[in-house]
Parts: sequence; C-alpha cells; structure tokens
Amino acid sequence: MSTDTLTTLFSHNLWANVRILEHCAELTNEQLDATISGAFGSIRDTLQHIVTSEQSYLYRIRTGQPLLRSADAAILNLKMG
Repeated sequence: MSTDTLTTLFSHNLWANVRILEHCAELTNEQLDATISGAFGSIRDTLQHIVTSEQSYLYRIRTGQPLLRSADAAILNLKMG
C-alpha cells in the first residue's frame, strides 16, 4: 500500500469521525443512550466502540502487537451535552 493511499485512508477516517461527533454533539443524553432492535447497542456504545477500536489499531501499528485489555478496564465516559 502506498503512502498516498494510507494518507487518503487516514484523512477519510478523520473526516468521518469528525462528522459523526459533530452530529452526535447535538443529541441529548436520552438520544445517545436509546437503543433499537437490530442495532449495536446505543449511539454512546457505538462511539465507545469506535474509540477503543482506534486505540487498538494505533497500538498495533506502533508496536506490531495486539492491545490486551484487562476484563475490568475502565470504560470511557462519553457523556455529551
């Protein structure tokens, strides 16, 4: 994979994350915590998943090793609003 391709992928990822956060910042806590059938938890759960996944990807890129999390690892509190 060329450097240009990698730069494009990271740039798009940043753009998408910023757009998601901009839209989610306008939601109430009730909206962030709501769930519907067939979805991956709440919007807050999905944001948490994005953050922890990107932490894991960055760790693997830096070290070449998977990020091991303890079962009792602290969950980020993503309260917005």
